[in-house]
Amino acid sequence: MDGMEIQPIALLISFLIWLDIDIIVCKNFYKKKYKTKADKIRDIARAKGNYVVGREIKSKYYSSWTDDNGRYNEHKYKVIYEYIVDGKKYTKKLYYKNRGYPHEQNIYYKAGNPRNSIAETESKKGFIYIILQLCPFLSVFVGIPILARIITIIINMF
Repeated sequence: MDGMEIQPIALLISFLIWLDIDIIVCKNFYKKKYKTKADKIRDIARAKGNYVVGREIKSKYYSSWTDDNGRYNEHKYKVIYEYIVDGKKYTKKLYYKNRGYPHEQNIYYKAGNPRNSIAETESKKGFIYIILQLCPFLSVFVGIPILARIITIIINMF
């Protein structure tokens, strides 16, 4: 059986089946409006009232450039926000690319630990989100060949 070649029709069928599976999984995933780790932290902090306004205290502009049709234009901003919780000052460093940035924004923090904070514009992707972003790539290299092997075995049985 190891010497059995995968038939092109089996590869096509397995690709179509796997494509349907990927579409169904991703459609259901996005229909539920998956929340990232940052979204969950923000929701809890909003409910408990653990947020303050952070104001820009320092910013730095970085520019990267290559053109004459080599492209790669990039504008980077490093911004430090200051926020005060219970009379104590904290800072939050954020980076922005290719766009402006807000001079003030809400900073959300966990109760009892204001140093561990999430800004309004900050995002942290959760494990499930990262896995689902990798699914199409994994399916091409793992799922399709396995499914093609199974379909080839079934075809050869008849």
